[in-house]
Amino acid sequence: MASKKYLLLAGAMSLLASTGFAQVKPNLDVLDSSKVAPSKMAQFNAFKNHQSDYPAKPRDMWELGFHGGYHFIVGDVSARPGFGGGLSLRKSLGHTFSIRGEYTGSFDYGMDYKMRPNTSSTVGGNPWAATAAANGGMIVANYKTATHQASLDVIASLSNLLFYKSQPKVNWYVFLGYGLLLADVDVDALDGAAAYNYSGIDFGGKRKDIKKH
Repeated sequence: MASKKYLLLAGAMSLLASTGFAQVKPNLDVLDSSKVAPSKMAQFNAFKNHQSDYPAKPRDMWELGFHGGYHFIVGDVSARPGFGGGLSLRKSLGHTFSIRGEYTGSFDYGMDYKMRPNTSSTVGGNPWAATAAANGGMIVANYKTATHQASLDVIASLSNLLFYKSQPKVNWYVFLGYGLLLADVDVDALDGAAAYNYSGIDFGGKRKDIKKH
């Protein structure tokens, strides 16, 4: 096995993994004192006693989220089923803005069904060198990739600007943040310590038979 590690810094990353979340927006009871911080109790009591036109601002809430499911990489090597998942922690900063930290990890696999020239970089050694030499310079590409993505985002809920509509059917969000992605890519380039020999494979057959072989 050969391994290459790539550390990528990006402001927005959505090619290898995409995540989302859904919310159920409860109806807020403005007369529920448990939703009000002690520092806002004076305004709460004034509103309750009809001495103020505006209710007290509710406590800023926390949200814990989980996600997971089928995951794959779209590329020039045929993908096999993988999986990914993660968690997020979000803190509201008011009616419109919130801040969210998120982690997403995934395991992805790929196995090609055709031969291709060995064009691997020789930096740090070429893992395919022996197999390519035994097959006229050709290889059958494959990979096993583990990714780890962490991000920190500021989120604006645009639907909360619709003050005259208590329960919008669609909530639009705008994200601005920073992400860090670490990918570890392994390839199966040798049959144990020996080179692979592709001479017994019919590359004109069905893809699933080629991959199985």
